[in-house]
Amino acid sequence: MSNLRFVKQVKSTSAVSTIKVEDCFSADYDIYQVSIFDTQYGPTNTDTASLRVRFINSSGSSITTLYDAMNMNMKADATKDEDKFQSGAYLYSPLVIGNYENAGGMMYIYNPFSSSCHTVMTGEGAGGYDVSSNRGRSSKCAGFCKHLVSVTGIELYPGNASNTFQATVTVHGLRVDS
Repeated sequence: MSNLRFVKQVKSTSAVSTIKVEDCFSADYDIYQVSIFDTQYGPTNTDTASLRVRFINSSGSSITTLYDAMNMNMKADATKDEDKFQSGAYLYSPLVIGNYENAGGMMYIYNPFSSSCHTVMTGEGAGGYDVSSNRGRSSKCAGFCKHLVSVTGIELYPGNASNTFQATVTVHGLRVDS
């Protein structure tokens, strides 16, 4: 029997600028797996959609401050990119969506519901853009929210506000047997 327990799934059926998965974290689990797949890129965009992550607090508002984050983006066609920051407005997601339209990734969220410890996220994924030039990407990311609040959901949105995307986001709780 699997230790993963299905919690919630949200699927966008058209190009959107934000996907919110609300009321998916609770006291039932300390660790959650968030899978992102079935991605599609906004058809009128000419750039990639590099998704970002924000947590949603127990009153339903997005937390927009005090994130520490790091990201490494490995490329098929060039040198890797690395980035990090403190006290930012978001976390990196492990996805770069482009005209490959097959990006996917997985994040683990640790202790989101507890207001006595920081919510931590780790992730990895792959995607790409510019099929003719083989611009594949693989990414690893990690970070945490410095607010000591109960987190009940997650929000995904592109770094460039003019980009849109479609995706399916599935949340599973990780059961730990004693």
